[in-house]
Amino acid sequence: SPALPIGANLADELTLVGIDNCASEAAGCLITSYWRVTKTPQAAQRLFIQLLDNEGNVLAEDYRWDSLDPQQLWFPHWHAGDIIIQQHPLPPTPEATQLRIGVFDPYSCDPCINLGMITQPLPSQD
Repeated sequence: SPALPIGANLADELTLVGIDNCASEAAGCLITSYWRVTKTPQAAQRLFIQLLDNEGNVLAEDYRWDSLDPQQLWFPHWHAGDIIIQQHPLPPTPEATQLRIGVFDPYSCDPCINLGMITQPLPSQD
């Protein structure tokens, strides 16, 4: 189970169960996110995570899951109750104070046109 429970429903199809603190690595940190499928996704989605400074400027980011899925191969295979664990390697960003995580439609290619996101204080590093 995640070190930091969140429980945010995003896109009415996924719940961000929580995240683990930023685990130190030689080249930066590794954040692990935990997701629960609440209903089978109806379209492709892309996961993003961003580290922000106090003013909300993006300092580092990571994108996961599929980008475009024209053959609809992956998202119909997720079913309600499935748990997805995703790791996010990020570069060193000592000035980061916030974490933004969410999902968006990969066909728009714009996380600002998103299906849901949250921003919160960055968990402390181990």
